[in-house]
Amino acid sequence: MDVRQYAELFQAEAGEYMQILNQCLLKLEENPRDTEQLKEAFRAVHSLKGMAGTMGYNHVTTIAHGLENFMEDFKTFDREPSPEIVDLLFEAVDLLQDSLENPEVNNEEDEKKWGNLIFEMNKARDKQDTDVEDDYSCEQNETGQAAVFDLGVMDQEILRQALERGDSPCLVRIVLKENVVMKSVRIYMIFKALEECGEVIVSIPSQQDLEEENFALEFQVLFVPNNCSQEAVQAKLSQITDVEEIELGPWQAADEAVGEAEPEPAVLPEKDSITPVEAREREVTETFISGDNVKKPEQEAGKNTEHVETKEQPSTKEEKASETNKAADKMVRVETQKLDDLVNLVGEMVVARTRISEIGHGFNDDLDSTIDQLKGSITNLHVTAMELRMVPIGHAFGRFPRMVRDLCREKGKKVQLHISGEETELDRSIINRLSDPLVHLLRNAFDHGIESPEERTRKGKNPEGSIYLKACHEGNQVVITVEDDGGGIDPQKIGRIAIQKGLITEEEYSQLSNDDLVSLIFFSGFSTSEEVTDVSGRGVGMDAVRNSIEALHGTVEVASEIGFMTRFEIRLPLTLAIITTLLVKSMHQLYAIPVEVIHENVYLDRREIKTIRGNPVVNLRGEVIPLYFLSSMLGFESGDLPESESSVVIVEAAGRKAGFIVDDLIGQQEIMIKSLGEIIRGLKGIAGATVLGDGSVTLIIDVAGLLSEGRDYVE
Repeated sequence: MDVRQYAELFQAEAGEYMQILNQCLLKLEENPRDTEQLKEAFRAVHSLKGMAGTMGYNHVTTIAHGLENFMEDFKTFDREPSPEIVDLLFEAVDLLQDSLENPEVNNEEDEKKWGNLIFEMNKARDKQDTDVEDDYSCEQNETGQAAVFDLGVMDQEILRQALERGDSPCLVRIVLKENVVMKSVRIYMIFKALEECGEVIVSIPSQQDLEEENFALEFQVLFVPNNCSQEAVQAKLSQITDVEEIELGPWQAADEAVGEAEPEPAVLPEKDSITPVEAREREVTETFISGDNVKKPEQEAGKNTEHVETKEQPSTKEEKASETNKAADKMVRVETQKLDDLVNLVGEMVVARTRISEIGHGFNDDLDSTIDQLKGSITNLHVTAMELRMVPIGHAFGRFPRMVRDLCREKGKKVQLHISGEETELDRSIINRLSDPLVHLLRNAFDHGIESPEERTRKGKNPEGSIYLKACHEGNQVVITVEDDGGGIDPQKIGRIAIQKGLITEEEYSQLSNDDLVSLIFFSGFSTSEEVTDVSGRGVGMDAVRNSIEALHGTVEVASEIGFMTRFEIRLPLTLAIITTLLVKSMHQLYAIPVEVIHENVYLDRREIKTIRGNPVVNLRGEVIPLYFLSSMLGFESGDLPESESSVVIVEAAGRKAGFIVDDLIGQQEIMIKSLGEIIRGLKGIAGATVLGDGSVTLIIDVAGLLSEGRDYVE
């Protein structure tokens, strides 16, 4: 079977597992005692290793396998990783991420890095073991036994009944062979053999972890034989392939009697107890697991939710399997191109609906009723199709906590990133293009906004700064806010720097308000940094942010309070597939202008239009705004000003404001954007096209592109 056809699916799922890894390590760094995060990270690495093995990506498999083995010790012995070890785990995750860029190639440089890194990881682990080994040994000597099992009330009741019947519970210790293939299959066969000889009470690790292969080679089972001798049980287990070692011994309850309210630990004889260092000497190399055993992130999430809910948990394997299947059935992976094709087809239906309504309305009552039903069904289908494109904005936010953490380590600042509104849904195509501008805003907030801990202390602030990343719905828009509690932006300093860089004149500086001065940071080449760093200072960040957001038919605004905060507010449409536009007519042609860039519509008397250097302008409430014939901006003849009133659309984009003179204002209409063909793609001033209800094709105006074409005159 050619597995290359699954390469894109592998990359998609690998990206999700890498995000899980980073999130778990960040939480583990905050709370090293949170072993659940370590276990979840282990499961992600284990699943990623299995997927890479199935695809034949040996380099990825090697790194994932080494990382899995390293994490196994901390998971098995419930130990806290030191800060040094967490840092090394982050480095290992970064190297694993690099290997995913080109997984088919075995990079010698990455192999050397991995060799050095695994040496440092083992060195740090051994150093931590030296500190804890004495405490571990003392605990073993005091008890003479290693606590293994935590028995629930039901488990204790089963054991009590077994003792009353005269059955003797026993402990079974099993070690699988190195290089065992399909450990989960061996586990199934072992448990099936034990259940044929008696009743399995509990195991360490848990049966679920065993079935998911979340263990090395050794495990232990508390077992009640049913008219079977220990020799018979051992003989039955010995027939199973890949079983290296089997030990059976009597089980002894702790001091309290079985059946008390509090669960009692079950124990193994001292000879079976091992220290962490001794356990690592049994290091093994696991083989790749098949794709069928790879758990998907959706299934991981479903399983975690099961533990949180208070509903009764399924007790049998069949019930558990049924619950898992139900959770998996709720999710399905679909190629994004298929979703785009569906939306386009539904868009064609919307156009046809409008046309049918215009032609058939009023013909007869039955036809009118049928058309109304058809319109309702198509509208519902349209809404559903658009919802399929919506994904939580958390997909874009997930990478930022790790980025801020690394910046803190690199720059010596203390900054906490607070994220809210991750569940806010936005069009997939917008989210895919949103990461870069958000990275610019967060890095600038870190570099320019948040002061050093020493400076914050002198100002009476908390030495640890805060950056807030929020998202929410407001009407038919999504609002994203990036706010920091740093030093704010000094508008007068911004103005002086803008004069030095030749962006504005002294006269313009004196006429600008504080808000206008702060907005100068969006000019290309503007920066307040005195030196260029790898974080900011090149003067391209804020300009790139504005251009990226406006390309998404959105807006970005900034507000600041000196000494306290800076806030950037981004407003985006829910989807790029359908936008609200103003239809205008110019030189007998219809054009659509997105309403997001329209400031206002005005009717101007010819006497109100003045000229500067032969070009028309208007003084609108004290602001001089240049005027353009829309047809002339698009390369057609300009026409003449009418003797009476002129229809003018005042637009604002790319930091500039202008007025488009048109023949007529038709009205607002929601339209579906159609991309242009390869021949005319990239045409200045045209963002795309749409098909109206009557079947006519209308061009959508790219206002920012047009204003940049007329930049010299606008300035």
